[in-house]
Amino acid sequence: MGTSASSPLKVPYEHSDRQMPYRTEELEISSEEQVTLNHWQTASLQHAEEETLPPVPSTCRNVVFDTDLGTDIDDALALLLALRLPAEDMRLIGITTVYGYTNIRTQVTQAIVDGWKKGESPSYDVPVVEGNGLPLGTHRPPWHTGTEGYPVMSWDEVAALRVLHDDEWLSPSPKFAKARDKLPFNIKAAQFIVDTVNQFQGRKGETIEIVSLGAMSNIALALRIDPAIQKVVDRITFMGIGKSHSETGDSFEPGKVYSFFPNHNVSCDTLACVEVFESEIPIDVVSDAATNACWFGSRPGYQNPRSPVSYLMGATSPPEIALVGELLKVWLSFRSSMFHKTVEGTCPHDALTVAEAVYPGKFVKYERGHILIHRWAGFTSFVPDPLGRHRLSTSVDHLGFLKWFTSQILPSTYKLPKGFFRKVDEQKVEEEKRREKFRRMRENGEEIPLDWDKPPQDEEKQVKKRKKRVVKKEE
Repeated sequence: MGTSASSPLKVPYEHSDRQMPYRTEELEISSEEQVTLNHWQTASLQHAEEETLPPVPSTCRNVVFDTDLGTDIDDALALLLALRLPAEDMRLIGITTVYGYTNIRTQVTQAIVDGWKKGESPSYDVPVVEGNGLPLGTHRPPWHTGTEGYPVMSWDEVAALRVLHDDEWLSPSPKFAKARDKLPFNIKAAQFIVDTVNQFQGRKGETIEIVSLGAMSNIALALRIDPAIQKVVDRITFMGIGKSHSETGDSFEPGKVYSFFPNHNVSCDTLACVEVFESEIPIDVVSDAATNACWFGSRPGYQNPRSPVSYLMGATSPPEIALVGELLKVWLSFRSSMFHKTVEGTCPHDALTVAEAVYPGKFVKYERGHILIHRWAGFTSFVPDPLGRHRLSTSVDHLGFLKWFTSQILPSTYKLPKGFFRKVDEQKVEEEKRREKFRRMRENGEEIPLDWDKPPQDEEKQVKKRKKRVVKKEE
């Protein structure tokens, strides 16, 4: 099912012809956006003494899982978590795929779900629906690693699915926007969202929510098809929004505007994000600042063969864990080749988002307010307001989340090494100190050692090396 290029679902995006590499853009605020921000600032000051609105009540959550699974491993880890959570806490109503090669993403997602069915014999079905791969409006060409689909499918099978897409749109050429505008939207997932949400209209004691882990294209299309669903959806939990322009921590002042950089999920379809955040749906945002604090795996200077990542990549059962382990191998191999060094872990961005969708506030603290997604490049402005319909993450209990996450996705027979994540966290701090040290050296024009990014050897090893040098000199 699709729409024609002249469909009323097609809306022009004024910045689609602008050619500017991702993360080189600068914040631009239109006059209309400034009026909105001024209004929110006034409301923020008026509501400063009001009691903050509570989060959505914690009942059994019926969830539509919208994902760009198949590129970064975090979507697969998030799905693994969602499938293995207690049924009384969350029920997956369906999974929709989004962004780029959605036909490939759908097959990889279906393979994980099929593995879960074999191992768990669930009492209910989880449909996987191929969604829209085209952005509604962005200045960016699509981004893929080239590893999508592997190893679930052979390279030949993946290549056969890729040719079904328009090569001109998928290439990073200046023509991609015009080629994209000629292609129809795939509205199967959007229609699925509309139909599913409407089934819950008027039901008491149940919530219908959406976990959004990629571009918001399917959700925006669903709102274009049936705007009334914005009054039915109880909440969206979204993994998106980049780091703050300035360090705010968890301290926000009424009446002030705080700016944030774009992240991939926002800027890969800016117009979709604009439309969803302008809707009446309450939205919780788990941002880069929260998810980047979580590191699932080992770091240089602290490798452990019993790490959860090593266990996951070596798992042979149950089927869904084994398959995610294989996908993890592909992702870490890609990242290692990209950074020219061995990468032994990943940030489980989307898994943290799923945890917060099901157990809001368990690991993340939020500030309530108003979020504006700027039409150019996906920059974000936030105005704190206790009566706002949006919540933005401010801090995270990353060690608590990582321990809990590991216990949920791996079998009970797996035992996490004592103090594993604490030691990894300490190594991360040392790594950041080294980076800052050599950043200053570069700024001062000093010579940078070739092995600057390698961890320092412990004192005992250094002493032994010095003794060996002394013995050699004496000989």
